[in-house]
Amino acid sequence: MPPGLHFIPSRPHLNIQFYENILISTHSVYFEHLSRENSSEIDYSKFKIQKILTEEEWCKNYNYIVKTPFTYKEIVISTGKPPMFISYHDYIDAWRNILFYQDPHHHSWYITFKQNMKTSFPHWWVLDWWKKFGPIDEIFPAPVKKQYVAEKLPLLQFVAKYSIPWILKWEYATSPFIFHEENNNITFTYLSQDISCKWWNKFNYETIFAPKTPIKLHEFPTLNSSFKEVVSNKKPSTSTSAIDSDLAQVLLAKIEELQNDNRQLRREFQQVSSRCSSTPSIHLSDDDELR
Repeated sequence: MPPGLHFIPSRPHLNIQFYENILISTHSVYFEHLSRENSSEIDYSKFKIQKILTEEEWCKNYNYIVKTPFTYKEIVISTGKPPMFISYHDYIDAWRNILFYQDPHHHSWYITFKQNMKTSFPHWWVLDWWKKFGPIDEIFPAPVKKQYVAEKLPLLQFVAKYSIPWILKWEYATSPFIFHEENNNITFTYLSQDISCKWWNKFNYETIFAPKTPIKLHEFPTLNSSFKEVVSNKKPSTSTSAIDSDLAQVLLAKIEELQNDNRQLRREFQQVSSRCSSTPSIHLSDDDELR
């Protein structure tokens, strides 16, 4: 592998930043790298999956005349350098290689899904990324495992639905490989990248899996009910009984005041009407104009 890399890039002179910028520019992953105080080394990184583009979405989003996986998108890798052109195959390589990062050997990834994201995934992503870097249900605490069994969802769909995070770490290891040839057993030693995951203890799954209480709608009065009847028949709750009782009294007094004013206006209107009825009527000819 090239110096400083823990994978073989598909193009020469590429680095981890190249693949990270691909996932950032396509809004596929949100990254955040964190270090300890007074340290230049990255201790752990956040990796929030926002979407995984399909081949059709790649071509559709970038509106080129020739819509193939080799449709190229222009991205800027670093300030002051010319942009590079990437294809859908570079996008796939970004997913395959991005997590093979170490700074130095104590680095770990905090991985989760964006809430309410689309839960249909490209076939290559399930085979190349999820099977290698996804969690296993053995790390789930008992309540989470119980919920997982009860819902009968595939592990990927369950983790994405509830945005369940996991901690991922990898390291180099050597393992023996026994090759059988006729009557002889030849033992080889090969270098591997061993990937492990564990549960994130700060995840509040009790809130996530708590049953949702239905929202109670207040009973509204019918159109035939008067406001006075509604206020008079109101049954205040025990926690706000004193406040509601005072409010009801104020409203009843206001209603009584309005009704008195209404009766007074009616009496005045009747008096004016009676005076008008006793006045001789005025007959206008067809040629008269009323101004």
